[in-house]
Amino acid sequence: MTCTLFNLLLLSLVLGVLGQSQPSGQPQPTSNITDVKPPAENITGALNELKGILTRMESILTNTSENTRRLATAVLHNFNCTEKICCPYPYSRVVDECFYVSSISLNWPDARQYCQGMTGDLASPRNLYGLKSFIISTAGYIKAILGGKNNTPGTSEWTWMDGRPINSSLWAFGEPNDYSGTEICVDIDTNMHLMLNDDSCLKIQRFVCQYYSPK
Repeated sequence: MTCTLFNLLLLSLVLGVLGQSQPSGQPQPTSNITDVKPPAENITGALNELKGILTRMESILTNTSENTRRLATAVLHNFNCTEKICCPYPYSRVVDECFYVSSISLNWPDARQYCQGMTGDLASPRNLYGLKSFIISTAGYIKAILGGKNNTPGTSEWTWMDGRPINSSLWAFGEPNDYSGTEICVDIDTNMHLMLNDDSCLKIQRFVCQYYSPK
């Protein structure tokens, strides 16, 4: 409630009280003069009444704000959104990221082109275990191409498509090992607890796209 509204309510109540305490032009009976409260007591009562009104209004506003928040949360959920991002079809929301698991198989360059055609890119997940759970629930236990790569073969400089270094603790046991001498692309093996694997960029398999909200 604004100060202006508060002042108007207070002024209205005080004027009403003072008006009751002024002579009306008619002789006042003297036998019941003890029943007439002094103006100060009437003002105190009016202020207490106003305080009760304000308390009830504050409670109403608080409940309204909470209900509005719940409604907004429900709307965001139904539209595949979080406060950070909305996932357009056919992407699905996983925590606060948007992913799509392909039903077709391609090699790494073609898979990336496919994802870019869906206004996305190969996945560079920040929550890899969340993505793993999503892949299992969507496609079962599979291997799928992700957006990780070693752009300097022979080194340990593995990065995601967004430039972040790949956490070395997420590689499967013994990986990356560059087994064929050409394994510079990353895939995920959902059969494994530690799930990242290096593989040939020409290997044909399913893949995961990620949608990024326009900045």
